[in-house]
Amino acid sequence: MNLPVAGIIENMSGYVCPHCGKETDIFSRGGGEKLAQKFNVPFLGKIPIEPEIAKSGDEGKPYLYFYGKSETAKRFEEIVQNIVKTKTNQEIKSDPAPLAQNSNENKTSLTQKEGTMKFAVPTNDGKLCQHFGHCEAFALIDIDANKTIVNEAYVTPPPHEPGLLPPWIAQQGVNCVIAGGMGARAQQLFAENGVTVVTGAQGQYPREIVENYLKDALVTGANTCDH
Repeated sequence: MNLPVAGIIENMSGYVCPHCGKETDIFSRGGGEKLAQKFNVPFLGKIPIEPEIAKSGDEGKPYLYFYGKSETAKRFEEIVQNIVKTKTNQEIKSDPAPLAQNSNENKTSLTQKEGTMKFAVPTNDGKLCQHFGHCEAFALIDIDANKTIVNEAYVTPPPHEPGLLPPWIAQQGVNCVIAGGMGARAQQLFAENGVTVVTGAQGQYPREIVENYLKDALVTGANTCDH
């Protein structure tokens, strides 16, 4: 099919007892790792047998939302992070420019990088939403090497679930998120995805906010969502 392979996940790998937490190999295991080695693709992780996965699917309830503290949910999150790391490593190999570690350095690397940059601003009614996770749409703004806006589009995000928005935004090719407020966990996930975060932004319209950021004129205050 000539489709790119993100990696291999071994399904039904062991059974985690819901009472004692002990994991038991009901079927053989290790086949996923061997297959990944054979075809030289990343091995992303193992998902144990979990009755609640089938139940949540039948009932139309997102497993990670309703069972987010389970051991299996932790495995899912690890797999997602492995996929993101694999994608990031591939991008670094194709574009070896180093990723800066703080907001000021990131701003420099972003504005000096050749080609376009992409910003994401959470909005309600076309204006900056002060709470990142509760916006109705994200303004995605592309900037060229001359710091000129070349495209502005509004995209509806997926339903708000813990840990879902940061990787989704990273998949849109976003380099920087400018928000009024954002929780610490979301900021951590963005950092893991190589996306710069600016909180406490003041202003209304996404275009003006991004332009002010590029001119070092963006006014910022307290993080309105620092839980």
